[in-house]
Amino acid sequence: MKKTKLLSAFLCIVMLFSCISLSACDADPDAGKTPNTPPATDDGGNPDQGTTTPPEDEDATVSAEDKLKGKTVIWNGDSICQGATITGTWADRIAAKNDLKAWKNYGVGGGTIVENAPPYQSGKDRHSVCATLEKMHEEYPDADYIIIEGGTNDADLLGRINEGWYPPRFGSFDPDDFSGNYDPETFCGALESIFYRAERLWPGKKICYIVAQKMGTNLTTSNNRYAYFEAAMQICEKWDIPYLNLWDDCELDPTRLDMYDPNKSDEENQKVSMYRDGQHLTNAGYDLTAAIIDEWLKSL
Repeated sequence: MKKTKLLSAFLCIVMLFSCISLSACDADPDAGKTPNTPPATDDGGNPDQGTTTPPEDEDATVSAEDKLKGKTVIWNGDSICQGATITGTWADRIAAKNDLKAWKNYGVGGGTIVENAPPYQSGKDRHSVCATLEKMHEEYPDADYIIIEGGTNDADLLGRINEGWYPPRFGSFDPDDFSGNYDPETFCGALESIFYRAERLWPGKKICYIVAQKMGTNLTTSNNRYAYFEAAMQICEKWDIPYLNLWDDCELDPTRLDMYDPNKSDEENQKVSMYRDGQHLTNAGYDLTAAIIDEWLKSL
């Protein structure tokens, strides 16, 4: 009798464990666990960033046509930049077309990039772009566009480049030298000094350089001017300065009779040509180049 009771108890225990095992097999293996849900992401797929959209660049939301609206634009250069009463200038055309906050043209006829170039025939000191940069900043510390033009008078006054020979005041530049230690009395050194200082005077603003249109009907003189401009463009590339090459990239050419007639007076050319004297532009010449400059500035 006792054996029967022990056997019954044993069978009950076996049946109990069988039920427990069957319950465990039927249970959800993931029950009680935290679901493996991916973290929230923003539109760029970055976790834990919510849905905040980063602010857009202000210029990116402005149409190209309005890119100069509310901006301050200052200029410096020689007679091409200065213009004349009879023809107007690039600066006043850009200002008239765009709702600028402010603008000023520091260009002066006969001006050079270098400092201490030979004086004017009157004996007066020659205008220097390099020497007037701080004045520009003093008057317009918040300028948005700082536009530099020049090099023609440097080429005419400092010496002719001839078959690999460079005059002392042409100077040279090292593509790896960003020290700021440049000679402002050489063409290359002065232009480097301008860019070095301008980037520090107007950080984050647009420092620009313009190579003027073709000038002069004497081939030797013209070629020498272009050699200076070639160096200027290389220096721009070194400093990541955007430049506009009107010499190569616009149609103006004083050797074409439809653009300049040497048999006509300056007054006659002013009415019908692109050049008044083979070098300086007429109203039509400034209209054409100002439109190119306007489009270029808005592309920067």
